[in-house]
Amino acid sequence: DKKKLHEKTFNIIISSIILANFFHSGSGPIMHIILASIFPIIVIYSFYKKNLKIFYNFGISFLFGVLIAFSKISSALILLKNLPRVYSQTEYISTFHFLISAFKSIFVKPDLEFHNSNISAMFKFGLHEIDFSLGFFAIIPFAFLIFIKKQHLISFYKRKIDMILLILIFMIPILMNVNLFNQYELIKKLPLLKSQWVQYRWLLIYIVPIILFSGFFLMIKNPFTKYIRFLPFVLTIFLLFQNYTKDRSWYIDDSKYSIKNIEKLFLKNQNPRITGPGVILNKETKKAPSSYNKNDLFVYNLSQLACYNPILGYGLEHLPKNKIFFSKQKDLPNNKLNFFNPACYLFPEENNCSKGDLFDVSEKENLIKFLNYEKISFRQSNLQILSNYISFFTFLIFISYVIIYILINLIRRK
Repeated sequence: DKKKLHEKTFNIIISSIILANFFHSGSGPIMHIILASIFPIIVIYSFYKKNLKIFYNFGISFLFGVLIAFSKISSALILLKNLPRVYSQTEYISTFHFLISAFKSIFVKPDLEFHNSNISAMFKFGLHEIDFSLGFFAIIPFAFLIFIKKQHLISFYKRKIDMILLILIFMIPILMNVNLFNQYELIKKLPLLKSQWVQYRWLLIYIVPIILFSGFFLMIKNPFTKYIRFLPFVLTIFLLFQNYTKDRSWYIDDSKYSIKNIEKLFLKNQNPRITGPGVILNKETKKAPSSYNKNDLFVYNLSQLACYNPILGYGLEHLPKNKIFFSKQKDLPNNKLNFFNPACYLFPEENNCSKGDLFDVSEKENLIKFLNYEKISFRQSNLQILSNYISFFTFLIFISYVIIYILINLIRRK
């Protein structure tokens, strides 16, 4: 009926807004992993409810979410096209070693030495990149598999679509970390995937299914049912205690960047602005130190030349640093100003410039706004303009529907 249809539409719109928020909140680089993590939940729900309609609903929600975030997505893809991030992918030496490391990372304690000694990567991994600790207690419910009835196994076997999907989901992290079929050559050609090199993050796909299956296994009837009714509560307490008492000293001691100065000074600055370029150098070597808070010069109203900005490359390969001069004068020869024009990285053709170009003297007013963290004017591509309109009107329509739906339901309750 109409009431259920409106309720369903409301739920889909809310889910699409949440999904769009992932794109806008900085989760874009791992959005494909987030979507892949959502998919097992849908498969498990479909299996449990014996209904494939959830796939259709998810497809609609995903489409709406993309439309809402289309402006952000298109600008991100344009930036990736202009500043390609193509790095050699991490590769485990064997499936066995990967599964051992994955088991330790999820159920025991991440073994950083074992991980780094059995993987080929351009950088050594840090603990924060392999720590997915659910704890050993999360594996205890799997012991109840021995009590599962034969008819349940037969029923699962008959659900071939769900079974195949679950197997494929299990295989994704393996295929992303072990080059079994030379599939890395294909991955290098795929958008977004070719820009990622930390493939170990695909382990996230396992986390939610492990939690859900743990709950299902605890529901299996067994000879000890009456004695273990409080087991889920006890396991939850142990898991919380384990995570509360977990040794996190590594994250503090080995941290290569601290946000303390930004929090204490920059965010409290009533009049933030940039007065000129800056760089930290070692007095003896005249080179930038390898480990320091690279962006802290913003606190002192300086634009850090050797900043941490991976979109320009881990070694700032896409930043023509030789164009910047350290001088009290902002004006440079050839009618240029001493600051990079960000519009030239995103829309170079539309703004008649090239990647890495400086502000022109004729753009001095625009530069002043830029240095004072104000909105600047620049031309966008037709695709970006179209995507801006699509995102704006889609969100406007959806949020209007949500407000009207809530108001109507509140009136009916009265």
